[in-house]
Amino acid sequence: MSTIEDKILDGPRVHYCDADDDDIRTGEDAGLDLDDPDVVATRNDVSSLFVRPDQESSLRNGSASHRMRSQGYSMNTGPKGVIADHRKHSLSKSSSKVDDSDLDEEFKELLNDDSIIKSMAERRIAQLINLPSFGSVFRLATGSELLDAIDKENPNVLIVVHIYARFSRPCAKVDKCLDILANEFKQIKFVTLDASAAGLSDNFKENGVPALLAYRGGNLVKSLVQLEDLLDKDFEAAQLRELLIDNEIIR
Repeated sequence: MSTIEDKILDGPRVHYCDADDDDIRTGEDAGLDLDDPDVVATRNDVSSLFVRPDQESSLRNGSASHRMRSQGYSMNTGPKGVIADHRKHSLSKSSSKVDDSDLDEEFKELLNDDSIIKSMAERRIAQLINLPSFGSVFRLATGSELLDAIDKENPNVLIVVHIYARFSRPCAKVDKCLDILANEFKQIKFVTLDASAAGLSDNFKENGVPALLAYRGGNLVKSLVQLEDLLDKDFEAAQLRELLIDNEIIR
């Protein structure tokens, strides 16, 4: 069963705090062997949102690839990757490699198959038609309400969570911007929750907010912390919208 910590800490992150923050631990400090992929994977799973990008990239890539390999998953993405994965799965005991030129040709054939394109378009349209409409921001009071808002929602719905601190002017500005964006993007569910109610650390409440976390299908797909440093001092809804688009949270 998911916990509030799982929902907030597990997923891709953007931005970071300084290296001397309490939420950052180095392998040397903890007496860990960072050459052991199992140790790195475990360490990254429990890391906070506050990780420098240069550290985060190596940690996330190393632990993710180790977990994927250990579970038999491939790291391929995109159309050609999907085709390659399908072939590898069908020929799991074969050591033959898939040639890129073959993938290109096969992908072109797929694109020229009107029935496949039509089927994909129809499925996507059906998903969009069946999505609920919201149009306003939901103010949550407890971590349990956040878990319900994420886990009990339509798995195709994008949920954007604003973690805020009371009496914070930047957080109040983000709230006002979200009221505008919620009316513009009605099929996105915008919710807010006080960092204290979420049980986050004092360090996060002081340095991490305002923070936006995006979920789909119960999974954290992207988080933006310290928004105050990512936006102009007098930011408005248009700049926040652009930030979300740039980070592929909304389209």
